[in-house]
Amino acid sequence: MRKSLTLLAASTAFAAAAVGAAGAAGATSAAPSHSAAKPAAAPTVARAATAASAAKAGPGPFYWIVNVNSGKAVMPYNESKAVGELMVQRTKGNLGAQHWRILGSGTTRVLWNRNSHLCLLAPTNGTFLTQQYCNDTLGDSFGNRPKWQSSNYDAMWAGNPITWRSVFSGQCMDVYGAYTTDNTIVQQWPCHGLPNQQFQLQYVPGT
Repeated sequence: MRKSLTLLAASTAFAAAAVGAAGAAGATSAAPSHSAAKPAAAPTVARAATAASAAKAGPGPFYWIVNVNSGKAVMPYNESKAVGELMVQRTKGNLGAQHWRILGSGTTRVLWNRNSHLCLLAPTNGTFLTQQYCNDTLGDSFGNRPKWQSSNYDAMWAGNPITWRSVFSGQCMDVYGAYTTDNTIVQQWPCHGLPNQQFQLQYVPGT
């Protein structure tokens, strides 16, 4: 299997804890325990030894979505184009899989991947973020799963730190455990605003 044993071992226990916390979606009063004290190991996905997906020509502009805590970019695992692929963070590079179009208007946006042509969606259960068809309505008759709310419109376009809150779940985009390692899972988690939930849009030159 292309997913590492680390991910498989961590996902069951971690997802169970996260589902239990889902009732607190959108809470901002305190940071969850996983951000205050790191677990023994971060759930990561082991990257296969495949050629990197070079950036491809296409309509822009495109942006890296960079985590403030780690300085790393959000992308589908291993530059995958597969529907349902997990989101991870990885060192920023000239990879089409790290390039995102920020669609929509105002602070409500849809995040479209340059390499896969899929969108970043909140899950219907659990915590791990994945890429799916942009019109996916599974468990969501209102079509809110692809929608993310930026915490500040001006800061978003200025490249300053913002949070992304799922319109569907009310939870925030979050790098698990505030880890800074490549291929750490990007998930949704009750909003607390710490640096592992803060992201910056960085313009991809030439797009």
